[in-house]
Amino acid sequence: METIHSPAFGYSVTFLEEGLVTGEDFDLVRIVMQAGGGNFRHYHLGFTELFSVEAGTLGVELRGKQTLLELGQQMLIPKRAPHRFFNPTTSEVTFTARMEPASRFPDVLRIAYGLARDGRTNRKGLPKNILHTAYLWHLDKTAAAVAPPWLVRLIMAPLVIVVRLIGVGRGLQRYVTQASA
Repeated sequence: METIHSPAFGYSVTFLEEGLVTGEDFDLVRIVMQAGGGNFRHYHLGFTELFSVEAGTLGVELRGKQTLLELGQQMLIPKRAPHRFFNPTTSEVTFTARMEPASRFPDVLRIAYGLARDGRTNRKGLPKNILHTAYLWHLDKTAAAVAPPWLVRLIMAPLVIVVRLIGVGRGLQRYVTQASA
C-alpha cells in the first residue's frame, strides 16, 4: 500500500483501493490527520464520498454546517456539495473515504501533494500556477469552492485547452510515476 503526506494539510493518505487499477467501481483511502489538520472547502462533480471514522473525532463541514463524527459514524458527501474535513481536537483522527465511482482522484492527490512537498502550492495547498490547477481540474473535476461550479467550468475550459496544447500534464505526471516507483 502506498502512503503520501501533505505538509499543507497535516495528514497522510494511504491508498487502499484504486478502482481504475483493480477494476472496482470505487476508490478507498485511509486518512490519518494530525491535531489541527484539515483541508479547504471544495467539491467533486464526478463522485460521492463516504467518510467513516476509525479513531478519534472528525469534523466535517457540509454546505456550511459543521458536524463532529465519532468512532463508527459515517457521513455521505453528495456530488457537487461544498465540503471540507478537519481535526478539531488535540489528538490524531483516522478515517476512511470511499469515492464512488472510481476516478483519477488518486492521481490528483499524488500530484497535489507532490506540488505541496516541492513548495509549489500556497499555504492552503492550492497550486500557485493556475495551469497546474487547470490540469488537476481536467483530470477529475474537483475544485476549491471559491465560486459556483458553472463559473469554475467557464474559467477552466479555455485553460484546459492551453494545458493540453503546451503539455502541462507531462511535467506533472512525474508525481504519479514517482509514487508508483
